[in-house]
Amino acid sequence: MILNLLCEGLGIEQGHFEANLSKTQLFSVNHHIPCLDLSMTLGHFEHCDGNLITTLHQCDVPGLQALKDDKWIGVQPIPHAFVIKLGVQFKQTNLNHLTDLVRAWFVL
Repeated sequence: MILNLLCEGLGIEQGHFEANLSKTQLFSVNHHIPCLDLSMTLGHFEHCDGNLITTLHQCDVPGLQALKDDKWIGVQPIPHAFVIKLGVQFKQTNLNHLTDLVRAWFVL
């Protein structure tokens, strides 16, 4: 469903991604418990998600950052919302007809 919403938003045919992807699927779930002592927290190194999309529920926990205008900015949690982040596989798909392929976060 999310891939079809992305197709609709980008103005491409429904099923574009399913037709051009491997039939192997990977679904992983991570649950990071908030640290009550902020002096003990460690940040994660800068990275990019190698998959097609990442679905994130922040659970009212700040810490997610996005690079904008060469600066890291905090992404404030929105209650009961999911963040859909486009990964490297999405950015490498052949969508040459789109000028500046999505560099945004979609909140559903």
